[in-house]
Amino acid sequence: MKKKYKILTLVGSRKGPASNTLQFCMLSLETLQIQCPEIIIQTEILTADQWRIAACKSCGICFQSGRCIQEQQDDIGKIKEKMLCADLIIMASPVYAGTVSGDMKILIDRLSSWLHTMPLIGKNAVVLSTADSNHGEGAISYMRQILEYMGAVVLCQKNAFIHYGPIRLGDSNSMKPVLEEISKLVKYSMDKPVMPTAGQEDYFKMQSRLYERYRQFGQKYPAFRVAEEQIWEQQGYFDAASMAELVEKRRKNHGKMLV
Repeated sequence: MKKKYKILTLVGSRKGPASNTLQFCMLSLETLQIQCPEIIIQTEILTADQWRIAACKSCGICFQSGRCIQEQQDDIGKIKEKMLCADLIIMASPVYAGTVSGDMKILIDRLSSWLHTMPLIGKNAVVLSTADSNHGEGAISYMRQILEYMGAVVLCQKNAFIHYGPIRLGDSNSMKPVLEEISKLVKYSMDKPVMPTAGQEDYFKMQSRLYERYRQFGQKYPAFRVAEEQIWEQQGYFDAASMAELVEKRRKNHGKMLV
């Protein structure tokens, strides 16, 4: 029986089929399909014109309760569930004013509590962007940092230029090695776990110390327990010596949350 592999692609562009960023994602997925005929690759692509996500209200309730008060009013809850069910997440955005698009920024803002609870531990990610002629690195570096703080291992980050640059979307000669590299890294990660970076491990240890203090305070004053500390306890983070240990556990649990 062929192995199944689920990929969710989130594209921060409202241009639909005309999106250069969507084209980059489609080329990456097509190359992967060709390179992995033995794998059933299930793909879902969501572009910004297909989702309805309100801007963050900056109320802070998601940090306290673990839930966004707007989840029942827009699509963020559905997108979260899709991300948690995926084996690989592709986060892609056009470059607007030197960074990600407004739609991608709103999506990230609404996921901000995940920067503390790290539910993407054990999942892989790829970061892509397209730029007219500059600032691609700024956008992909930002998305990479966000995904790594959420727990995902970013396999690679790539930018393609539209008009001027070493890698042009319309130039098959410059695109071919990029697409093959993305495919190679994703294929490798299907069989062997890719471990978190040293920076991720440092972040995990810092957060662990912080939430251990919260846990001790909550044990003394139960009325003041916050959801984030409880999620850490439920997921077994306090019992793990490293993020790498959690990656191994979730891999054995088929990528699912520990509880």
